[in-house]
Amino acid sequence: MPTLEDVAKRARVSRATVSRVINSPDLVSKPVLKRTRAAIAELRYVPNRAARALTGTKTDMVGLMFFEDFRSLYENPFWGELINDLYIEFAKSSLNCWFIARPSTEFRTPQSDEGFSSYAVENYLLSGYVDGLIFLGQGHRGELEATLGAEHIPIVMFGRPQVENPTISYVAPDNVRGARLAVEYLAHSKQRQHIATIAGLKGTLVAEDRLQGYKLGLKNCGLRVSRSLIAEGDFTRVGGERAMNVLLDRDQPMDAVFVANDLMAAGALDAIKARGLRVPQDISVIGFDNSPIAETTSPRLTSINQPFDQMAHELVTGIERAIKGQVHQSVVFGVDVMERESA
Repeated sequence: MPTLEDVAKRARVSRATVSRVINSPDLVSKPVLKRTRAAIAELRYVPNRAARALTGTKTDMVGLMFFEDFRSLYENPFWGELINDLYIEFAKSSLNCWFIARPSTEFRTPQSDEGFSSYAVENYLLSGYVDGLIFLGQGHRGELEATLGAEHIPIVMFGRPQVENPTISYVAPDNVRGARLAVEYLAHSKQRQHIATIAGLKGTLVAEDRLQGYKLGLKNCGLRVSRSLIAEGDFTRVGGERAMNVLLDRDQPMDAVFVANDLMAAGALDAIKARGLRVPQDISVIGFDNSPIAETTSPRLTSINQPFDQMAHELVTGIERAIKGQVHQSVVFGVDVMERESA
């Protein structure tokens, strides 16, 4: 990895000047600042975070990096609930935050994607805008996890990391257990025997975990896993409606469906009612998240509850510790069933 000396040599300045460019750019003339930052970018130099912490150079700003499609911020109440609780926790702390997101898919450009590359984020951090990052959403963040984790940059993630790295902690609900509880609730409390599932977006860890929990729940209840009772969704309402229609078109015995998030569950309810079927008399439906949408569907949605406020508190506590160079242990929160009328 390039050193402070390498940058100084490339920029034709002293080590002390490079340090001032990083920590106190207002004290550096514009020509030197420009030349030194160019050298930093060319060499992809990332300062030692521990050394910066010792100098007390902090912005008290945290970047919230959102890896989902930007539209899901207003289409999926889950994100609004979590981010609102995050801002409440930031207001209680000594930290502030910036929200960082890329455009929705159809508006994406090579330039906007480059803005989310590991190189661009390294430079963003290097410029001193933020002291650390909270990652939200799954998206395509594997490269960033691997690169920034290797640089020991303060990061706390919501959800399990795609790349195992002991330097990065995470906060998450127990997705496997939650899906298992949903199936066991349907089988034991509601006596359902033909339980289908609408899985989440293929390739995401949260979808994999909830599908694993679904299969485990069936096994624990003595029920067989059938591929014909599994449909792939994408965490959107339209995707949930589409997947539910796929299940109904297969004409397999089905008296319940576990849906991997509430937004898809709302779409599943739309599809079931459009076929003239009744919920829960003909098909019970249970979602996951217990997001605000669960209170607005008809019938109201039974869902796996996860503690948004506690998770938000732990995310902010975690990034505070990481910025200070302290260890933050990953935390997986327990979940439970929130009973309403759909099951």
